[in-house]
Amino acid sequence: MIVNFSLESLFAKFVAGLLTLALFGVLVCAALWYLVIGTLSDERIAVPPDVLNASTQYFPNSPRLQARLAAAEMQGVDRDLAKAEAHIRQAIALLPGEYNYRLLLASILEAQGNREEAEKSYRDSLALAPNYLEVHWRLANNLVRQGKVKESLDHFRYATGKNLGLLPNAYDLIWNVSGGSIEAINSITDAAPRAQILLAHFLAKQAKFSEAAKTFRQIDRKARKIETETPPLINELIAANQLPLARDLWSDTLSDTPNQPQPLIWNGSLEQEINAALPQFDWIFQDSEYARVTIDPQTARTGTSSLRVYFPGKDTARVSGTIKQILLLKPGKRYRLECYYKTRDLISPMGPRVVITDLTSQIVIAGTDPLPEGTQSWQPIGFEFVAPANLPAALIQIQRIPKYSYDEPTRGYVWFDEFILKEQ
Repeated sequence: MIVNFSLESLFAKFVAGLLTLALFGVLVCAALWYLVIGTLSDERIAVPPDVLNASTQYFPNSPRLQARLAAAEMQGVDRDLAKAEAHIRQAIALLPGEYNYRLLLASILEAQGNREEAEKSYRDSLALAPNYLEVHWRLANNLVRQGKVKESLDHFRYATGKNLGLLPNAYDLIWNVSGGSIEAINSITDAAPRAQILLAHFLAKQAKFSEAAKTFRQIDRKARKIETETPPLINELIAANQLPLARDLWSDTLSDTPNQPQPLIWNGSLEQEINAALPQFDWIFQDSEYARVTIDPQTARTGTSSLRVYFPGKDTARVSGTIKQILLLKPGKRYRLECYYKTRDLISPMGPRVVITDLTSQIVIAGTDPLPEGTQSWQPIGFEFVAPANLPAALIQIQRIPKYSYDEPTRGYVWFDEFILKEQ
């Protein structure tokens, strides 16, 4: 059946106009409703509690307003948890599929001390949003507070796997409540290299050095080398006076031959590029007003590179602690250090020396004679020394110490190459 309306009569036109106005009015009311509800429920906008309470009288069936009022009651100075619970339960009844409402209900229940009911609400939220890390994280913390540590571990693992920034807090919590269980913190750690390095770092902080090393060695070497968490781990071991272990893990990460014995002086021929992120046991250079230090890629006794020191002519030149490398020594053992040097136009009242110093005090244990002035082709230098009984680590340095409080300027160039340290 087809019904045709004719708008030719005045009455028909009047009815059509009324219908149009009514439709327009409905649309305007709907827009205003959404505007008011949206403004009042927007958490970025501060709304006084009395306004929120009044709004629910006009819009009692708005789940967003009910949830906003519940949150306001929860966070208020004179909060009323019973009212907060009533409002959020009303929001859930109006919109049962919103997982955030169940999270808020769980928070209110926990604030009331009802952790078991809060757990149920967290699980209801998890059923609605199984892939949201916040739900897993908050459920995991709730379970720990109930003493259900084992049940919490899978949820901690899921949350920290999505956000590695949560791992340190999770480690501290699980470590404390599990009585220092390595198995427990292992179980919440993702297999990703960064997560494993964070685990190794945490173990090192707990003085579990062998476990930290084992965890670190299981990570792919290429991943170790580029991960930003590797340097803090090496530094943590150094700070804990675990220098041999730190050097072993460091060299295993950077070496081209990780399964072979490593030289006592790293990068002695200056052919390897110094890793700026992992310089701990490589050469460390620092320019000063007395000396400019660089790797010269065009001058070498063998290979292509050498260490170049330029003295710009500053009087009373003092160079100490600015060209160095950490060495690991066996107390009481005899060593021989050898290298080559080359000079050009070196003028100095007392030339620079290659020395072995105490790691902390930088007191000289042994060293070469001061280099002679003038221009010299490549020449060998070396010396022997015995590592002090109480000194497992030392520094090799290029030093220039003034003999008096004032001496004449030092200027010119010195190159060094082929550093070798041998145990006798």
